[in-house]
Amino acid sequence: MRVFFARHGESEANVARVFSTRGWKHPLTTAGREQARALAGRLAGHDVMAIWSSPLRRAVETAVVLTGQLGVPHVTDPALGEYDVGMYDGLPYADAAERVADLEARWDRGERDARLPGGESCNDILARFEPFVGRLIEQFASMEAAIVVVSHGGTLGRALPVVLKGVVLDGGTPRPLGYTAVVEAELRDGVLHCVSWGDSPPA
Repeated sequence: MRVFFARHGESEANVARVFSTRGWKHPLTTAGREQARALAGRLAGHDVMAIWSSPLRRAVETAVVLTGQLGVPHVTDPALGEYDVGMYDGLPYADAAERVADLEARWDRGERDARLPGGESCNDILARFEPFVGRLIEQFASMEAAIVVVSHGGTLGRALPVVLKGVVLDGGTPRPLGYTAVVEAELRDGVLHCVSWGDSPPA
């Protein structure tokens, strides 16, 4: 069993530089759709059986492109959403980036219950993401299958170092993932191991 955890393509929120962690808004840009098509091409030779995505629009649209090109089913799951920044959702980076950066620094120091007003903690992210990965393993462990999971940079960056073995950290956290970057994981003895983190596309 192999799982490709992918970040979505570039969205209008990325271009506008606003926080977007709730609701059905901010579609992919033209560049984001091209990135999704390129990702589908890189995944085409991996016998992908199914695609899961976050319910946020940019992730769904990325997954729909993959589904169209790979010809496999697509399911959304709230466990894969971007972590909620609470009252700062919809605000420009310039107005809230310092507060979000401070929150993530607290998580790095081990304060995993810290949260922004109305938002999620690191433990909240893990409480939804870990069981999702457990369900994937339970369903597909006995198969020679490849699964694609489309999510978000914040959620993947926080959750994958916990649920995967062998993630290499840089200063305590993994390297950020670019648009449609992929983290490849392989199941060994019932545990998902990180094969690559964003640098090299599936080949």
